[in-house]
Amino acid sequence: MDDPSRYLLIESQGTWAGPNAGRFLDDARVLAEAGHEVRVFLVQDGVFAAAPGVPQLERLAKAGAEVWVDDFSAAQRALAARSLSPHVTVVGMDRAAELLMSESCRAVWH
Repeated sequence: MDDPSRYLLIESQGTWAGPNAGRFLDDARVLAEAGHEVRVFLVQDGVFAAAPGVPQLERLAKAGAEVWVDDFSAAQRALAARSLSPHVTVVGMDRAAELLMSESCRAVWH
């Protein structure tokens, strides 16, 4: 791939919201497997996808994508960082905002 793109995929829906939440994470994996730089940012109810044992999350990590969990959303839902998947990093909104402001970032919000 000559010109890989940088993606930020923002998931705000919980895993119980239907199959689209899982498909969104699978789309992120496909982008990462194609050689793109991919970060998934779990916010609002999307942070529940950061629980250990979520297969889409494990596949994302294997594909080389980074998964970020919004610290505020996790705290509001009483999810301690130590209770989350080892494949995620808890970050503040400032990290996502910095990436969003970069010229080469393509963002998709679900």
